[in-house]
Amino acid sequence: MGGPVIGTPYEENRWDYIYYYKTRMGPESDGSTQRYWLVIFFENDRVARIEKDVISKPTG
Repeated sequence: MGGPVIGTPYEENRWDYIYYYKTRMGPESDGSTQRYWLVIFFENDRVARIEKDVISKPTG
């Protein structure tokens, strides 16, 4: 996944990733784009939990 997309000096134990998915093929393909937000939290230099928020608002 690489380093976090959004960095903040206030949250050293949190990495944020944003990515987009656009359906292009298949019967459910409507050309809309979904934005996903993934947050990884660390404790003692280990992954403590992962949160994923799907924002279903089309962006285009």
